[in-house]
Amino acid sequence: MQHYKRWFQLITILVVLLFSSLGCVTKVLWEDDTTMIPYSEEIESFYYSKERGDIVFLGKSYHYIFNQNTQPLTELLASKDMLQLHQKQLNITTYTDKKDPRMVHTYIIAHFDNANVSEHQRQWLEKNQFRKQIVSERTLYSKRYSLRGERFIANRDVNKQTIRLTHPLRLQINEYHIESKNALYKIAMTPLSVTADAALVVVGAGVVGVGIILSPLILLSK
Repeated sequence: MQHYKRWFQLITILVVLLFSSLGCVTKVLWEDDTTMIPYSEEIESFYYSKERGDIVFLGKSYHYIFNQNTQPLTELLASKDMLQLHQKQLNITTYTDKKDPRMVHTYIIAHFDNANVSEHQRQWLEKNQFRKQIVSERTLYSKRYSLRGERFIANRDVNKQTIRLTHPLRLQINEYHIESKNALYKIAMTPLSVTADAALVVVGAGVVGVGIILSPLILLSK
């Protein structure tokens, strides 16, 4: 009889644990009520502030203002002429935040072909922690940059006055849709305006970097 009692207790414990784990799984499923739906974006202009590190992507649908973890990338952009940086050397992946669709994350991988860099360029790349690796029998210097910022509804009048890229960058933005929270995270209109010399100014209230001036960034297209 004692033997059966022990088996009964063991089975009872296992059943309790099983239903507890199912409850946890159900809770996670209910909490994770997000769906990722990509949308196409055409980036028409790049602007940045060398002093503050703010970087702006001006798209047709949205304006993306990055102000976190941007300093390493602004150092690359500040040396773009010396490095002869081309648009095709930047691989960009962007997605909205899972909890707050107003916020965006971007990963940018910059790469340079070892066969095409000078000794001066090579020294700069190594000093700035570009990794040397072999990809498809080519030796490349590459580095990954991670940015975080906020997106705003684009203003067509602002886009018309900015200095544009020779060839727009077409990106797929992975957007998380949070069905139960969309009303709480309404995307605001862009806080950007354009000065007479085509510089951008951040003027929106409550935006980090209010009053800063951003300069246009022209990359080689070929």
